[in-house]
Amino acid sequence: MAGPDPAPRPSGFLALASGCIVVAALYFARDLLVPVAVALLLTFLLTPMVHRVERKHVPRVFAVLIVVGLSFAILAGIAWLISNQASELAIKLGDYKGDIERKIENIHQSLGRGALGQATQTINQMAKDVATSQPSGNAANASWLNRGTPGNPMNVQVTSAPEEGGALKTIANSLQFVAPMAQSLIVIVFVIFMLIQREDIRDRVIRLLGHGQLSVTTQALDDAANRISRYLIAQCSINGVYGIIVGTGLYLIHIPNAPLWGLLCALLRFIPYLGIWIGAVFPIVLSFVVPEGFYAARPVLTIGLFAVVELTAANVAEPLLFGASTGVSPLAILVAAVFWTWLWGGIGLLLSTPLTVLLAVAGKYVPQLAFLDVLLGDQPALKPHERYYQRLLADDPGDAEDLLEEFEQTHSAEELYTLMVLPALQMTERDYRRGVLDDRRREIIGQIMKDQVEAHDRAPSQDPIPGQQAQVVPDACVVKIVCLPAHNQADEIAGLMLANLLREQGYSASALSAETLAGERIDAVAESKADLVVISAMPPGAITHARYLCKGIHAKSPDTHLMVGLWNVTGDLEKGRKRISGAPEARLVAGLHEALMVIHQTIQPLLTRAGDISALRPKEHPSAAAPKNQAGADPVAKPI
Repeated sequence: MAGPDPAPRPSGFLALASGCIVVAALYFARDLLVPVAVALLLTFLLTPMVHRVERKHVPRVFAVLIVVGLSFAILAGIAWLISNQASELAIKLGDYKGDIERKIENIHQSLGRGALGQATQTINQMAKDVATSQPSGNAANASWLNRGTPGNPMNVQVTSAPEEGGALKTIANSLQFVAPMAQSLIVIVFVIFMLIQREDIRDRVIRLLGHGQLSVTTQALDDAANRISRYLIAQCSINGVYGIIVGTGLYLIHIPNAPLWGLLCALLRFIPYLGIWIGAVFPIVLSFVVPEGFYAARPVLTIGLFAVVELTAANVAEPLLFGASTGVSPLAILVAAVFWTWLWGGIGLLLSTPLTVLLAVAGKYVPQLAFLDVLLGDQPALKPHERYYQRLLADDPGDAEDLLEEFEQTHSAEELYTLMVLPALQMTERDYRRGVLDDRRREIIGQIMKDQVEAHDRAPSQDPIPGQQAQVVPDACVVKIVCLPAHNQADEIAGLMLANLLREQGYSASALSAETLAGERIDAVAESKADLVVISAMPPGAITHARYLCKGIHAKSPDTHLMVGLWNVTGDLEKGRKRISGAPEARLVAGLHEALMVIHQTIQPLLTRAGDISALRPKEHPSAAAPKNQAGADPVAKPI
């Protein structure tokens, strides 16, 4: 037999090496990639506006120039307003200098009265003593120069040399603004060409990344474009309104240069989580030092303004405008903000969310990058039944029970068993056959599941889930159904689930224990005179035991209807039917829903012989008016 393929180890190392190379390339090529990334981001933002202008029968080139020109004119106006407001603020802070120094002195005096202040004073005094005992080199040199010799005293006057290179320094300071202006010009040019040739760029990307998978690549690009455009448009709208409300509120509170703080808060709010609080620090600090007006209440009003507006925006406006999520988890956005800031600085912080959305979309559609979808996506990493089974493996029945109750709030009992408990039971049996679980752990997990299934046995009188139709069986018509485990505890638990659903539907159903011998189970069926026997079998091991029970029951109770539930079996049921050759008339089903349908069809002849087939009809929704009998009471009926 061939040994295991050692390929996964080199492939994992290769993936790690490739990731390191990509990160290094992003870091060292940031001067080239940052303008391209910013231009791509602005392209996603401006594309819907260009579409609207084009619908007015404006040629694309002119539509792009109009939209880009207006957008960058607005950005330039915002930058000018911020600069003007900052200059005015600097002048006002000079007027407030005396008040600020007095408040700082009051704070120092308050701290000086405590232990912390005394410790600070001690440290400062020690520092002064050290400074006076060891004069600096400049002071020693000055005393030597002034000392001279007897008869020829030296009196050297030290003067500072004139600053050299003044013109060059001015030129260098001017050149500091050249690089940002050049990058801004590059971004504008990139945006214009990306908007004009967006279809051609899209087709080239599809041709480059498609590799014969045109449909998948198209879906990925459309998904990424929709997510990013939706995020940017909604975020710009929310931040704009946010800045207007904050600026207006700060103006009414008499915070200096309120328009400046409104603009900064609107811009900084693009930074995930931290931006808004960075923008709120400055107005809050000013609220403590500005003396005019209602000074005592100003800090409280300022803090309350930011708290109320931010909570409203985060919990009301963003869920309403964003609609569908960007597909990225909040923790992933926070980690991505730190990563892109480390990689590209402040621009990386602004681009972190759109770039993370692109990575999440790539992980969703590219199989080799599926780990990105798991790490960054907002969908649960584990399915409901996997989470339930994991809690059972962790020996935490309380959390497992909470998962069942949470799932049951929005799903029916049949869906609870079919989508959570039964798949978890199947995973338990699979791990046991693979040797992952020993007998003791398997028995403990099985007992917990059995107890929880018994606890979730709902009364037959409960109303069905709204929107689901049920059937009714006359209360006087009793159909006995026995759920028989084929072999072990897993078969018993599956039989318990089916019995619970049958009792909920109005049948007289019972489930036998797997601790009894097979012969005793056959005798119990004969003694109960059951109308229908359902043999519960978890494949593949229980099929042989199910065949034995079918033979025994058919021999002792030939009139009893037989059904075998091969729960969640995959493949052709005919193969299972051939293996169960003891009772050819036995019906085989693969799920709980199918079992309920077959049982419902099987009992119809029994109801017909009872002369009460008219009672088998759909149950009306609880909101509908129920028919009354002659006495004015509701007819007795139980839901199926």
